[in-house]
Formats: sequence, C-alpha cells, structure tokens
Amino acid sequence: MAEFVFRRIILVIPVVLGVSLLVFFLIHFIPGDPAVLILGESAQPADIARLRHELGLDEPLLHQLGSFLGGISRFDLGTSLHRSVPVSMILLQRFPATIELTVVSLITALLIAFPLGIISAVRARTIFDSGSMFFALLGVSMPNFWLGPLLILLFSIKLDLLPVSGRGDWTTYILPAVTLGTALAAILTRMIRSSLLEVIQLPYITTAYSKGLTPVRVILKHALRNALIPVVTIIGLQFGALLGGSIITETIFSWPGIGRELIEAIQGRDYPVVQGCVLLISLAYVLVNLATDMLYGFLDPRIQLAVRLDHSRRAEASFFSRIFKHRKFILTASGILLAAAWLSGTPGIRIKVSQAAGLIWSAVQVLPAVTESHIDMILQMGIVLLIPIAMLIWHRSDPRSWRRFARTQTAWAGLGIFCVFLIVGLFGPRMAPYDPLDQNLERRLESPSAEHWMGTDEIGRDVLSRVLDGTRISVKVGLIVTLVSAFAGTLIGMVSGLAGGWVDEMVMRVVDILLAFPGILLAIALVAVLGPDINNVILALCLMGWVGFARLARAQVLKAREEEYVESARALGSSASRLITRHLLPNIIAPIVVQATLGMAGVIVAEAGLSFLGLGVQPPTPSWGGILNSGVDFFMEGPHMTVFPGLAIMVVVMGLNFFGDGLRDALDPRAQQS
Repeated sequence: MAEFVFRRIILVIPVVLGVSLLVFFLIHFIPGDPAVLILGESAQPADIARLRHELGLDEPLLHQLGSFLGGISRFDLGTSLHRSVPVSMILLQRFPATIELTVVSLITALLIAFPLGIISAVRARTIFDSGSMFFALLGVSMPNFWLGPLLILLFSIKLDLLPVSGRGDWTTYILPAVTLGTALAAILTRMIRSSLLEVIQLPYITTAYSKGLTPVRVILKHALRNALIPVVTIIGLQFGALLGGSIITETIFSWPGIGRELIEAIQGRDYPVVQGCVLLISLAYVLVNLATDMLYGFLDPRIQLAVRLDHSRRAEASFFSRIFKHRKFILTASGILLAAAWLSGTPGIRIKVSQAAGLIWSAVQVLPAVTESHIDMILQMGIVLLIPIAMLIWHRSDPRSWRRFARTQTAWAGLGIFCVFLIVGLFGPRMAPYDPLDQNLERRLESPSAEHWMGTDEIGRDVLSRVLDGTRISVKVGLIVTLVSAFAGTLIGMVSGLAGGWVDEMVMRVVDILLAFPGILLAIALVAVLGPDINNVILALCLMGWVGFARLARAQVLKAREEEYVESARALGSSASRLITRHLLPNIIAPIVVQATLGMAGVIVAEAGLSFLGLGVQPPTPSWGGILNSGVDFFMEGPHMTVFPGLAIMVVVMGLNFFGDGLRDALDPRAQQS
C-alpha cells in the first residue's frame, strides 16, 4: 500500500507544477501590455510604470517565474490591485465559504443519489427505475444557472419560505446546495444503478441469498461495498465540477465564496486575485483526486495485492529507479526550469511572453472576421461533414445496431430535437416574428400572449425572436467547438497511443494538467484575460474540449493496436499515417461520434454559462445565457424572461443526451454480442 501511495504522490508533482506554470502565464496571455489594459489607454506613463513594477512585469520573465513559484511555496500570491491587501488573505477569508457550500452540496447529492440508485437497481425495469432515470436525465440537462433562479422564484418569491441570498443560518444553505448538487445527484444515481446491477449478478451474491441472508443485508453489506469503486471515482472527479459550478452558484445567490470573488476580480481586472483564485481551486481539485486514489486501496484490497505482485515481479529494479526511468524527462525539465528561474537575473534573457502572445493573437484575430462573415457556410460545412461520418459508421457497424436504434423511441426523439436545433440555428433569424433588437418601451415586460408567444423583455423586445436568434449562437459555438475538438483530440490521442514512449507520457501529462482545472474554470480564466467575446469563448472551449477526445482516442488505439489486422498492416510496411487513416480511425470512429454528441451538450451549457456571467456574447446580441441573465433582475415583473431561455437549453441538452445514449447503446459491442 505504501508503494501505491508514494507512486500516486510522485505523479501529482508534475501536475501541480504544470498548473502553477499555466496560472503564472495567464497574465502574459493578455494581448498588449497588461498594465495598460488594467489602467486604461489614458493612464499616465508614471502610473503604468508603477503598476508594472508592482506586478513585477519590469523584471526578466524567468525571474518573475521564480518569484511566483517561490511565492506559492510561502503562500504569497501578491497583492490585490484594488484593495491593497494580500491575495492570500482574501483567499483565506473566502475559501471556507466555498468549501462549506461544496461539502453540503455533496452531502445533498449523496442523500438523493444513494436511495434512488439502489432502488433503481433492485427494482430494475419497473416504474421506480423509470422515474429515477428520468430524474437523472432531467438533473443532467438542467443547467445550474437556470435551476437556481427557478428555485428562488418558487421558494423565495412565490412561497416566501427560504432566503434569496447570503450566508447565514442553515436555511441559507438549502437553495444553493440543491442548485449545485442536483447535477451530481443525477450522475451518481445512474452510476450507482449501473454498478450495482453488475455486482448483484455475480455468483457470490447468489451464494449470499442461498444462505438465507435478507435482501437488505445482501445489498448493503455485500453488494454495495464492491459497487462503490466507480462511484468513488465519479465523486472525486465531480468534486471538481462542484468547485467549478460554485462560481456560477455563488454569483446567483450572492454567496461570499471564492467563486464570487473570482467573478468580481474579473470584472474589476484584478489579475493577481484572478490568478490566486484559479490556482487555489485547481490545486484543491488535484488534492481531492489524490485523496480519491488513496481510497481505492481501502475499498478494494485487490489494488494493494496488485501493487505487491507488481513489486515482486520487478524485484530486480528498485521502485525509485523505475520512477526515474519513466519520469526522468519530467524531473529533468522541471529541474532545469526551476534552476533557470531562480538563477536567471541577467537582462539577456528577456523573452516577453506577452509580446509573443500578442503576435500570435494578432494572427488568430484574422479568424473572427472570416468566421463572422461566413457563419452560414461554416455551419453548413459542419452539417455536411456529418453525412460521410454517418455513412462510415453505418458501413462498419453490425446491422443489428441500427435495428436497436430504430426500436428506441427516446433515441428518435433526441435525433428529432437535434435536427430541429440545427434548422433553427441556421434559419432562426428568418423564422423570428420580430426583429430581436427592436425596442418598444411601451410594451416592456408583457406576459406571453397571442402576439408575443414568450412575452417581452425589460425594454420591450420580443423574447421568442431573441430565443430563436440566440439559437444561432448556440449552434455556431456547439458545432465549431465540437468539430475542432473532435478532430484535434482524436488526432493527438491516436498519435499518442500509436507512438507510445515519451510521446505518450508527454501528451498524458499535458492532459492531466488541463484536467486539473475543474468545470469551465479554465475557460473563465482564458476569457477573463483575452476579453469577453464569442470568438474568445470558442477558442477557450476548444482548448478545453480536445482533452476528452484525446483520452478516448488513445484508449481505443491502445486496445486496437494489438489486434491482428494492425500487426499485419505493420508487417506489410504501412506508414503511421496509413495506419491511422485506413485501419485505426474507421474502427474507433463510433465511440468518438458518441462522445461528440454528448460533448456538444456540454459545450452549449458552457457557452450559455459564460454568457450568463457576462463573459460570452455581449449585448445587444441575443444568446440564451445572456437572455437568462437579464431576466434574473426581473423575477417579480417578468418570470417568463427566465423560464423560456432556460427551457430551450434544457430541451436541447436533453435531446442530445437522448441521441447520444441511443447511439451508445446501439454501437456497444457487448450489446451486439448479446
């Protein structure tokens, strides 16, 4: 067990270092001079020079890096630009509130998920099972930035039972905890049901029943413990989602935590506080995942046995030599980087990453103009690309797969919703009954009627027209991010899995570093420094989105490269590119498409969440998240401004989940064999 624990700790070190480096370079990603951006173009040169000195931007880059890493070791993260107090003091004041909310939300999710998951598994294929699974799908499809306002509208405004916001007695925890924990409860319900269904079919469970044990004792004492391994994994991974989701939840309920502090710092361009918040949340997530790994050995003794057997098989080499052998390039690079950072003070090394980023960003800025002027063409090309992919999957799949898909009503419903979503996204502005930007103050905040089916907003604009026009943004972001992420991630994952060795190690460490930023935290940080803009949102979501596809493609390639047809192709002298395009890609495309379908739902929610926070599409351009955010201030007068855009998000996400689940069930090889 000690070797297993030590191995996990060693693997965390490069991740922590990578997270620290990425957070350090956040401020250098700002195009231009960060001091000028913070103070404004009209600032005096003396003020700019003073701020550059306070931020350490007038020092060599490696010296800045050394100071930053040294400050982290002392928990010295600089000083707030607006409050002139240490960032560490701000974090110590705000972080306990976030931990409290996250823990209460986790407990709420567990109290909901365990009873529902156990009942669903024991009463599988009954009305109880159907009801639990519907709740699970509903919880996954409802974004927290819509659920929170709905709960406030119902329990605080209509019924006057619970406080609207703030942190006080136990009643103030109920609405934020339910808002933050509902999605996790839905995910855990499905996982507990799936894992428990597999365990209760094993022989030792039948033996326990034959000995006369009661069903309650069999399930709770014997089956549930062995079904907890994947559940604990999900809890560890989703704890980061709770931390990331707390950013939006704390903003909705004015909760005095680190998430709200992050949004306030972004709005005030207090970049040292932004760096501190992002770093603390990410490191907390890394440590939680480390603790989750530690629990494996206690929950499943087979893991400890596997470690001991591995140690006995490799007795000729010590554990430390194996660690050095497999990780030496990371340790060497880290040592060189740290040594150079601390020892470099010479003005000869003055590589300004902000200037390099500015040059790169100037090249990237060419893309938005092309994207905006050819949006219809890009969307149509994306849809056209789906046709050959679908034909390839059809050709490679068992015919019984599509018969299973055709018999699944929810899959057809999801496909229908997806098609309607694409059509409205392409032709929504032409379908709108009114101009989404036309104002009529005399008819502001009107309720739904025959003339305005979804009512009007605070300045008299037709909500239906704005929701239809906002669909264009969701389709644009969803398609572009999904296609780019799928292409880049699949290519990187396949190359990594096929090459192996140090290439695979390097790619996986980069993946681990990016996965250390929970939820949309990295997207929030990138948009904060690049500026709120739809194209920056697409860029940030693409940088996040490729990771999942890379891991999936790598896992599929690692499994497929040992097959006989791949070995035969290698023996015949096939190049790596031919192996990828002709042999590997056609055989792993099905799970990639399923991942893309489910991932597109997450992209739509992420874009709406960023727009809800004011970091996405800027007014007056309509977007679902922006419309929902504007309706939060008018709960009493116009609840329809909150209900309808959130309902559109939920229906589309639910449809994509229906479609993705149908594809996954149809293309599952185990289902084909049965």
